Amino acid sequence: MAEQIVDFKTIIEALLDNSKPFSPVFLNRFSDLNPHDLAILEKNWPLVNPERRLGLMEDLSEMAEMDMLLSFDAVSLLAMSDSDPRVRSIAVSMYQDSENVSILPRLIALAEKDPDSSVRANAVTALGHFIYLGELDEISTEALQSALETVRAIYTADAPELVRRRALEALGFSSLPEVPELIQKAYDTGKRDWMISALFAMGRSADERWHELVLENLDSDDEEIQFEAVRAAGELAIPSARETLIEMVEAGIENDEIRAAAAWSLSQIGGLEVEKVLVEMQENAADDEEASFLEEALENLSFTNDLARLDMLSVDEVDEDELDSFIDIDQEDHEQEE
Repeated sequence: MAEQIVDFKTIIEALLDNSKPFSPVFLNRFSDLNPHDLAILEKNWPLVNPERRLGLMEDLSEMAEMDMLLSFDAVSLLAMSDSDPRVRSIAVSMYQDSENVSILPRLIALAEKDPDSSVRANAVTALGHFIYLGELDEISTEALQSALETVRAIYTADAPELVRRRALEALGFSSLPEVPELIQKAYDTGKRDWMISALFAMGRSADERWHELVLENLDSDDEEIQFEAVRAAGELAIPSARETLIEMVEAGIENDEIRAAAAWSLSQIGGLEVEKVLVEMQENAADDEEASFLEEALENLSFTNDLARLDMLSVDEVDEDELDSFIDIDQEDHEQEE
């Protein structure tokens, strides 16, 4: 017997009924809303209890992260005009990986004018993704310039510190010649939050000039600074960070987030010994979630190692330690085949 589809008006009635919890069974129906259902939602949105609107956006955001096939763009765009800054903030964050350039004007307006700093910060972060896409030539030059000019103006303006920090992080993607100096100045302030943002921007830059600073902070006493340094080491694929990162995971560092970041960074750097470490971590995983994450890290490591092999075929000079590492990988693969 075919499953009966609940009318969207019934779902909205359930959303408006504060006497009962809103069933999670209905959440999927907010994906890819058709114009008729969207009109119903728009009409009733202001009537929904504010806390229930917030809960709905939190649930939809979580679902979107777990299932890339779901699209809550229509709901998010509606929620960007919500009276509650918490709802607007979540709505904006749901566009942080968007490739839809039609949303740019709305993000720019929120980044420049929203009265809440967290909403502005999230909008700037979303604009950073468009800067990244622009650097890859995946959006038009006009779209790139629109995002870039907005973020650059916000960074140099009298904006709240959180918003300016997010602007620096977004500029980390940019190839503008002044960006390295901005990152260096932020780091040199010695202020913890600015150093964290500077390290974050370094990781996005694909610039070898930051290798030394990143390496210096891998053993920082400040866990947030250490975390960003560990991430940056992977994003920049710093070979000389490999030994320190391996020591971190083998020593069983207590901070789970740093340990996970170290594992992923190792998958980005590559090498034979990395595979052994990640396999051992997976065998001793605390739960299925950690095991699944490490499986993804191993898959990413395989991709990294394959790219390294291809690179060695196309260059004349290769780092001897790296070459030995990948020769060992090939030898092990051959032995296993035999």
